[in-house]
Amino acid sequence: MDDDYKRPEQLLRLKIVLKRIGYGRSKFYQMLHSGDFPPGVRLGANRVAWRESLVEEWIRSRPVHDLRHPNRHVDHVA
Repeated sequence: MDDDYKRPEQLLRLKIVLKRIGYGRSKFYQMLHSGDFPPGVRLGANRVAWRESLVEEWIRSRPVHDLRHPNRHVDHVA
């Protein structure tokens, strides 16, 4: 297989994005409209999708908290 091959960018529909980020529809749209979530790509008059790479980057950028110590912030997942 060619080493230079790159997997094409995947576009995720809303249902998949919501599953990945763990938020409901109203919270998602609140974050989207406030600029706290990357904008989608319009696929048609009533169809929008989000670039998988941007969704994954957004997930990685979220702070991780140690639930045993709620006030302690963890910089990475072990």
